[in-house]
Amino acid sequence: MSTLTVRSEYAHLIVERPQYPPNLRRLFREEYLKDSLDVLIKRGEEVNLDITEEQAENLRRDTIRQAAEPLWFCMEGGRLSASNLKKICGTNLDSPSISLMNAICYPEKMKFTSKATSWGCDHEDTARKEYATFMKKENHVDFAYSRSGM
Repeated sequence: MSTLTVRSEYAHLIVERPQYPPNLRRLFREEYLKDSLDVLIKRGEEVNLDITEEQAENLRRDTIRQAAEPLWFCMEGGRLSASNLKKICGTNLDSPSISLMNAICYPEKMKFTSKATSWGCDHEDTARKEYATFMKKENHVDFAYSRSGM
């Protein structure tokens, strides 16, 4: 048996890890695969997803660079994103799209890159700054923007 002891002269080096909201992937159970949609909905209603302000702020702050942050992909699974909203609203609830479910639950598997998307990612900051300059020049009162994480 080993014991971890912190000596007072090293205590200042210990950094408390930030607390995040629950990882939704931890809700998965193999036995749920055989359940009907009605049973899965009931199971979902029983899940407590209370999130503290601190957890939300930690996640927002630590995912602000979005796909450049490993935490982004870890926490993205199971969350409904703006990029999937149109598909989500258009899917048949009686027979939801399997590819959409996979995109929501396993976003890292559905990720793709091309020359065009790589160029877009490389130039995103420039585009954001140009957009802000344009909006201010067009006299949009109190225009503001900021980067946002989850």
